[in-house]
Amino acid sequence: MKIKLLLLCSVFLYINSEEPSRHAITYILGPGRHGDHLVTYTKAKWLSYKYNIPLLFKPFKYSDKLTMHQSEKRWSKAAEGSFSKKIRIRHQQEININSEISTLFEVPFTAGLYDEFDENKLPLTDDFRIRSLFESMSQNSEFKDELEKMLTPIHGVSLIEFPENCITVALHIRTGGAFGKDKKCIPSQPLRFCKEQFYIDQLKYLSQLLDDCPIFVWVFTDDSNPNMFCERIEAGCNKPNIQFGCRTQGNHFERNVIEDMWCMSKFDCLIRPNSHFSSIAQFMGKHKIIISPYNAVKKGRNWLFGNSMISFSGNGRLCKFIINDANYEHIKEAVRLFFDMESS
Repeated sequence: MKIKLLLLCSVFLYINSEEPSRHAITYILGPGRHGDHLVTYTKAKWLSYKYNIPLLFKPFKYSDKLTMHQSEKRWSKAAEGSFSKKIRIRHQQEININSEISTLFEVPFTAGLYDEFDENKLPLTDDFRIRSLFESMSQNSEFKDELEKMLTPIHGVSLIEFPENCITVALHIRTGGAFGKDKKCIPSQPLRFCKEQFYIDQLKYLSQLLDDCPIFVWVFTDDSNPNMFCERIEAGCNKPNIQFGCRTQGNHFERNVIEDMWCMSKFDCLIRPNSHFSSIAQFMGKHKIIISPYNAVKKGRNWLFGNSMISFSGNGRLCKFIINDANYEHIKEAVRLFFDMESS
């Protein structure tokens, strides 16, 4: 009787177990910083989820502070060597899960260099395509929950204390700090390293949209002197309804990285450059309003800032506008709609 029972259990387990995948996916880290590494990881994580093939996790700087470091299956040279074939993919059509040849798919940081966004291809690494990727992933609540879990700090993070009865705004300023490679990019990437006037203009515009209600702004930056930006942007805004705050000591481009990203996700609104760091914070958060650069125009050797984009999010809905006079009434109506949705 015991033998028959064991045989029945074995058959049941066999029928109800999924055949393990003969394939896996991993990623190739680029030379960038934390935001770049997280975006590369996220691309591979999304494809792993979508095609139901295992992800082989490669650690990177600061990943040991996140849940992914403890929970993901680890890549190793031995694991890589167990596959018969290795393919560095550029788009999703290169993933053939029906192939009989065991394959390790690799997602490089630069994957998806396409002229136009296509939901069947990995998006470009610029902000527009990354934003499209995150919007696509956000529609899948199961994956969004899983990714947020992997991005959660292992140890608790002290959140910023907000004043009562105000709208909170996270303002991310990327300067490169003392990171040499960033310094070389500043002249050619005006949307990633926005000038202070961008933040002044967006704060004044946001305040106008919100009928100059009380606003609390916290400046996040990789610069060693956040207070300098606080003072100059506060003076440029010159609006008594806006209160500013920032870290007053110990700021550095290699410090407070995990804390800043986590805290940035907890604000009502986010004003950010085209930075992967704050893109991840946007995905993790539930910001009602996000403002970011949209385009720039090259005049001679100089880049001139063009337009900004404003996005509204809430209750599974997303609405986006280019900020200009023609769209003002539509944007104002979106403010009423999305803030009413949150309070209802």
